[in-house]
Amino acid sequence: MLRGCGTRQRGGIYAVCQLAQNGLPPEYFLIDPPLPWREDPRTIINKPTLLPRVVNSKTNLNDLVIWVGAEHYRWAPLFFEEVRHLGVSRRISPLLDLSRLTPGVSRMLMVHPKAYLENWSELTYPSSCPKHILGHYQGGPLLSGPVADKIKQQTFRIVTVDDLLSVGPEALVGPSRTAQEGPCWEKLYQFIGADEGKLALNGTDWYDYTLPSGVTFPYWPNTLEAEFATLNPGLFAAFPITGFEVIGDPSQLPDQEMGKLLTKSVSRAASAGFDVTIVPS
Repeated sequence: MLRGCGTRQRGGIYAVCQLAQNGLPPEYFLIDPPLPWREDPRTIINKPTLLPRVVNSKTNLNDLVIWVGAEHYRWAPLFFEEVRHLGVSRRISPLLDLSRLTPGVSRMLMVHPKAYLENWSELTYPSSCPKHILGHYQGGPLLSGPVADKIKQQTFRIVTVDDLLSVGPEALVGPSRTAQEGPCWEKLYQFIGADEGKLALNGTDWYDYTLPSGVTFPYWPNTLEAEFATLNPGLFAAFPITGFEVIGDPSQLPDQEMGKLLTKSVSRAASAGFDVTIVPS
């Protein structure tokens, strides 16, 4: 399946979060508002990195922080809309010690270079909020229904990156704040450029954006505010790691050294309790 970053390559190992028929809605895993990523991006660009989580002064838990590059996903919502239909699949280095990750606990923390709106307080609120947070959008009480209820089944606040890295093993991602204390994720949809993708008015003021996979989603560009938006690196989602997938049999790779590295990586992931699947290339 074609993604924004292309197709998966033989000899690659990928951390995945698969879709499930009765799983939580993808909005549950959004970090809203996104958190500013103040670390040097060069430390994680093209090299997913283990990030320790400190719980009760202990660092026995680790997450996997992953950079989502603008060269493949110019705007962070493009990646999220792809995940909605295809799940998450991100290539990682076979040198990572996957035995330091914990099934059902460790997360993929996604960072995009344009996911944090620095001057959010100078701009208008979006018309809706994907996590139904009162005060994040214009008007209206919290929405109700089974999907909204699942999204709201969260009890702790995520205000900083340190907060995100100090929650216990029972938590994947927090609800964020209950008032307008930061940029709502939904606002980023207004900055998607009208010169990108295959755009067509769909009978209203909304546009349709077509992703490389063929998936189409509606959005409403706000070109006036986009001109004044200051967008910087931000941490916008925390997805569970449901397993790892290796493209091709490591023992059959032309590069024998790479095959050995992959075999070792697979062994470490399996010893930690993760499902590891060899996908025919």
